[in-house]
Amino acid sequence: MIQRGWPMSTPEFSFASLTDSAAAPRGVAKYELLRQGLALAIEQGRLAPGSRLPAELQLAEQTKFSLGTVQRALRELANDGYVERRQGHGTFVAERGRVLAAPIHSLFARPDSTDPLPVYTRVLARQVEKGPGPWRDALGEEPEGLLRIDRRVDIDGRFLVANRTYLAMSRFGHFLELPQEQLDGRNLRKLMFKTYGLKVVRISQRMRVARLPEAAASLMQHEPGALVMEIGAIAYIAGNTAIYYQSIWVPPTEESLLVEVAVGL
Repeated sequence: MIQRGWPMSTPEFSFASLTDSAAAPRGVAKYELLRQGLALAIEQGRLAPGSRLPAELQLAEQTKFSLGTVQRALRELANDGYVERRQGHGTFVAERGRVLAAPIHSLFARPDSTDPLPVYTRVLARQVEKGPGPWRDALGEEPEGLLRIDRRVDIDGRFLVANRTYLAMSRFGHFLELPQEQLDGRNLRKLMFKTYGLKVVRISQRMRVARLPEAAASLMQHEPGALVMEIGAIAYIAGNTAIYYQSIWVPPTEESLLVEVAVGL
């Protein structure tokens, strides 16, 4: 969520650099040029999450685009999840975070493409879990309990996926204390390898259509009880030892989930 105080735009970014240009590619609408310029600045971190954009009239003056062009570009950015428009307060860069590297369980593509869409993750909660569930069946008894990390997964601003990851507290308890910025947008599988040298060698997944539980609905801003795709994933390291369990919920969407399976001879 946007924090109170709503910081202004990062001072080093010049909106005048997005000036309307007569040298624009033929057939590309002016609002699309502005949308692309702002989207790129957000993706590169030159416009920080939570920062407030100039008012529409001010942005039009700085960029030399018309007010209508600015309004259309901001609408498109809001639809794509790059910005949030708050009535009476202005337009803010959405807190999407950094692009997740090498996702496995949230790899999607448009219907007419095989190119993976960018994935952004944000940690919403961390707590110790001691109750029963498939995560406990997979990871076994843990005297200290399991660390549960709840994440909201943003698929290119198109839709949200809920992700709950379970890890042994005895081995990964320090993840509970890490600053959030060290986990947002981080691939936990890669983080485990970098920190402990633990390499995932196999992942088992079960998929089904199920009713969305209320706890997961709040993560993905969806109605509880709706039919969604539910994925249970177990990752193994050498020795056939389960290292984490993930519960993932995906809403109905036209995008395709990409799944690769390595098959030996």
